[in-house]
Amino acid sequence: LTYVRTYVRIYAATAVAAPAADPAVVVTAGGKAVPTATLTAVADALRASAALVVDAEGKRVRRAAPLRPAAEVAAEADGRSLYATPFPHDASLDALAAFFEAAAAAALGGDSKAGGAAAAPAAPAAVASVRMRRHLASKDFKGSVFVEFTGPAAAAAILAALPAAKEGAAAPSPPDPSEDPAAALAGHPAWLVFEGAPVRVEAKSAFVERKLADRAA
Repeated sequence: LTYVRTYVRIYAATAVAAPAADPAVVVTAGGKAVPTATLTAVADALRASAALVVDAEGKRVRRAAPLRPAAEVAAEADGRSLYATPFPHDASLDALAAFFEAAAAAALGGDSKAGGAAAAPAAPAAVASVRMRRHLASKDFKGSVFVEFTGPAAAAAILAALPAAKEGAAAPSPPDPSEDPAAALAGHPAWLVFEGAPVRVEAKSAFVERKLADRAA
């Protein structure tokens, strides 16, 4: 039933031309009739979702609220997202997600002292998604990610904990470790170091604006 609730939320969110859907469509397999008891159970399960509205007969389901403009949703997501680099090319998605969970917990908890242990991930999860950036042709991992948090507080706390931010610098990012390893680690939060390399971060919106400006130059 959890799967059915998820499927119907997706259906209701994308079927703009059909404001109300029939739950029977979701549970029908190969055109076979669905038992009434099954449809009743599905309708009862869907009623538990705050995102959906099911009619009294359990035969029609629709979104509880209209879809928000895509640009508005994207801007909101960008506001709680960071660009981060570098990461090893063999880093796994699970390892990256766990790293940012711990970083968010440490930043929100005020643990920004270099040399300290990474804090345990907070509950509920602070990370909504991690998008590993890849080369267009080879699909190889570039070593950088976009990480979206469930709220803007975690992203803001991570940026605020960086030494450059505390000094009032415009770009809260440590020096490139390949140029000066000692300077890169100086004052950098220990919980923002991945396999010995300090992770450079900035707001996703700032990164996108910088890249667009570079391309226009």
